[in-house]
Amino acid sequence: MEGLFSCSGQLVGEEIEVAGHGPEEGMARETRPGSGDQRGPESAARNTDAERKATRRPGQGVWKALQWTALMAIVGAVGFNLWSHRLHIRSIHEVQDPRQVSFANRAMLPLEWTNILGMTFRLLPPGSCRAERGLLVVPIPMYMGTVEVPQWCYEMVMGTNPSYFAENPRGPVDSVLWEEAVCFCDRLNELEGWVHYNRAEEGSIRYGYRLPTEVEWEDACRAGGVVHIPDPGRARSRFLLRCAWYLNNADGAPHRVAEREPNPWGLYDMLGNVWEWTSDVFVLGPATSGRMILEPGVVYRVLKGGCWYSAEAECQPASRRRWADDLRWNCVGFRCVLVVPPGWFTRNTRGLP
Repeated sequence: MEGLFSCSGQLVGEEIEVAGHGPEEGMARETRPGSGDQRGPESAARNTDAERKATRRPGQGVWKALQWTALMAIVGAVGFNLWSHRLHIRSIHEVQDPRQVSFANRAMLPLEWTNILGMTFRLLPPGSCRAERGLLVVPIPMYMGTVEVPQWCYEMVMGTNPSYFAENPRGPVDSVLWEEAVCFCDRLNELEGWVHYNRAEEGSIRYGYRLPTEVEWEDACRAGGVVHIPDPGRARSRFLLRCAWYLNNADGAPHRVAEREPNPWGLYDMLGNVWEWTSDVFVLGPATSGRMILEPGVVYRVLKGGCWYSAEAECQPASRRRWADDLRWNCVGFRCVLVVPPGWFTRNTRGLP
């Protein structure tokens, strides 16, 4: 199927910050020329309103609406259980962390949750852990997707697959814009009856599906402080070879999700495979006091986790990269989090608000 928007081979710049360095010495800035071949991680494409309008066919919006209506009708009638058939996700008995289990028992929350589409989520307990940038504080519990959103799931919900590596439907969706990742979450909210995250009342806790913040993502990657990345050397290489697809083992492309070892909270591919969008605008230094990167008409978001092309230094929880939210890159994907109100699971057995 065609993607939602077209691509143009525009020259782009990118910025990366490696963990353990200050805002100035930790930043490597470079501008690379684009090319016609999107396979290289240096290439990307910016989408404009004019391009979007030019690539839409007459009646395409109506057809997309009919597709989505049909999907909602099917799911509402019989539900889907596709996730477990297509992926080998380890059971909750195989991957458990004492803090995770203890909080789940105290709060009477399930350790693992499968939504109406069959997407599997793991409980992230609230708390804090220390990191290179300071204390990471997550005040409320939530659920995070056990894997990066795969291409087949994205296409089922959105009706299109923007991925450059489209020959790998069980691999993570790539080349996805930040706005498209947000739209995917909103469509899940439509499907299950949640208010769109971006339309919820200001000042209140917003329930439903959304992208994680940088702090939420990093705390989940560290499993609340349980995960300790070895110092550079053989120990780190052995660690990454077990849990990540990156420069040393990916062979120039992302791989199927959930093929490496999960972290102690049951989350796969938190390092490597594809960079993951967060909801945060990029700032230099800690998010609480850092300087925002502002350019006319450009919003940079934080990417986390490294990708199939990343060196070892980028594949660690604190590493971050800025990326314009309207640029496609075949190294970028995402995963969702779900925030539910207290008592929701005791009132629901099917996962509907």
